[in-house]
Amino acid sequence: NTVTEMGHTVFQGTPFLGTSDHGGFIYIRPSFQCLQKLILPSSPYLVAILVHRWETPWATVFPIRLMLRLGAEYRYYPCMLVSIRNRRPVYWEIGLTIINILAKTIQQNYTLPSVRGLVIHMEDKQTSILLPKNRYDQVTRALNNSNDHVLALAANFSPHADSHLVCLQSDQDIIHKPSIYITNLAK
Repeated sequence: NTVTEMGHTVFQGTPFLGTSDHGGFIYIRPSFQCLQKLILPSSPYLVAILVHRWETPWATVFPIRLMLRLGAEYRYYPCMLVSIRNRRPVYWEIGLTIINILAKTIQQNYTLPSVRGLVIHMEDKQTSILLPKNRYDQVTRALNNSNDHVLALAANFSPHADSHLVCLQSDQDIIHKPSIYITNLAK
């Protein structure tokens, strides 16, 4: 199977790496992480990040959200490049989350339409949704397939943003939204 940036692979059934807690991989393109002294293949390449089984719905629907959440947890922007086995999940049950709400509007298959190149920038009190001009067909398809009351699109990682909001879920299911950012960069 071909893997794509922000794509995922989910393990079904059998344990992987000695435990059933590992749920699969998300695939990311390195951006701001330090790559010095690493043996790397020729570009372009992707890095596979091991995800916990509780995180697989997030890898499927909101891979960018999972990537940024892992970055916040392990203090790497936007995400660490080394997988950590037997770690605690960063997301748990989906019962009180946006995935559960969206599941009713996206035909129970837990997938969001994606427009390649779509990014969201927030500055001061303004939010900008930037769509590439050559993606008109993808936007039209997403609009035609959306619910009358909800339009949900999967965004892409923006290398031009200096920070991102991240959704943190505590053990008590309390949601916090701090930002993670590139260190040593003026805001």
